[in-house]
Amino acid sequence: EGMNGSAQGYHRQIGPGHDLARLKEAFDLISGKKKDFPLWGKNITDYTGGVLHPGNMNPEIFIQKGGFRIPKDPKKELMDHLLIDFFTKTSLPLPFTSYFADYKPALAKFMMGMYAEGLNMKTLVGNAVPAAIMQLIMHAYVFLFKTAKEVNLYEKIPLVKDGLDFEILFDDLVKQNACEINTKEFNVMQAIAHASSFLVDTIITTASKNYMGLFSLDYGTLVRFASHVIKYLIKGTADYNEILKKISAVDDSIVDLNAEWYESFKADVLKMASNEKFHETFNPELIMEEHQRLIERLKVGKEKRNEMLEELAEWKI
Repeated sequence: EGMNGSAQGYHRQIGPGHDLARLKEAFDLISGKKKDFPLWGKNITDYTGGVLHPGNMNPEIFIQKGGFRIPKDPKKELMDHLLIDFFTKTSLPLPFTSYFADYKPALAKFMMGMYAEGLNMKTLVGNAVPAAIMQLIMHAYVFLFKTAKEVNLYEKIPLVKDGLDFEILFDDLVKQNACEINTKEFNVMQAIAHASSFLVDTIITTASKNYMGLFSLDYGTLVRFASHVIKYLIKGTADYNEILKKISAVDDSIVDLNAEWYESFKADVLKMASNEKFHETFNPELIMEEHQRLIERLKVGKEKRNEMLEELAEWKI
């Protein structure tokens, strides 16, 4: 009541008939053990003229035609019916969601609105399967092309002679594989794979005739993409903080070395200053005398060089 158009297409969201979490109630209805179920504070028959009947048929005509037919094998009939409905466009509602829809009319409108947008069992399973397959492919790739290579698996297999050798090899594989899947590289690979899967699936789904709404999209791979991005950021932040700690440690060691050098230099200067001849180091007269001696030595060397050049000029080549 109050909804635009016909709600008959989404009747599966109401009542226990198509909720996998309420199979016993559905079985009791299809087998004739019960003829009613609670709905919005009353019973369903309070809204259907006193008798449960198809919504598009008059109750009196329905009764005249014999009412509902109880199948010979109610359990098989119910299972077949649910299996067929699962693969239809609207599929089946998510388990337990019919409880919300049966609680109040406002919640029923809300739940049926999401059901109309594709929130159903087929979407849930469809979201879980691609994500699981992608996880399997990525883990298999890492194991076969990274873990196995690191432990030299293919070279060691022929050398396995007994159960102990196999156990040791298996432990090495487990430890190495745990290291490989906990790297930032693995998180990046997973994020790219799931993002690509979500993009391709979205293009295919929105172009399909079975597309119902936003809930039809593959949010399973989107969740996996987000989780691996978060893991990458957490590990990247941890590595960044670790590098900062190392830089801080280096800075501290430099400060310590500077302090040590200063104390050493101070001690050497004090030791040198306590020497009786320390004043001679800064005596201008002594400095000039040393300078003059150096000039004389250079003058002698220059004269000797000129003599050698003159002697070389006399040679005939």
